[in-house]
Amino acid sequence: MQASRIAIPSREERAQAALSAERQARRDDVWLMIRTLLLCLVWSSIGIYGIGWSLHTSSQIYGRIAFWGGILVGIAGILGTLIHTWRISEDRGLT
Repeated sequence: MQASRIAIPSREERAQAALSAERQARRDDVWLMIRTLLLCLVWSSIGIYGIGWSLHTSSQIYGRIAFWGGILVGIAGILGTLIHTWRISEDRGLT
């Protein structure tokens, strides 16, 4: 039985692998922030739509429901998105 040799990577290969891993990590971090921004915009748009709909309805009851629902959905959605992003960034060691 013949022993096989293990190929040890050179310094340049290890440096290239480290740079590649760093680029991928930065790309993932940037994508996380872009996704967070887009989700916050979506939640705020949904909340603003609910508040706007409450101004155009003729029923006072439905107007109040839409107004407070828009505020609740907007704030809860943004807060949930930010908390989720915060947990992911803590897991990645960004904070």
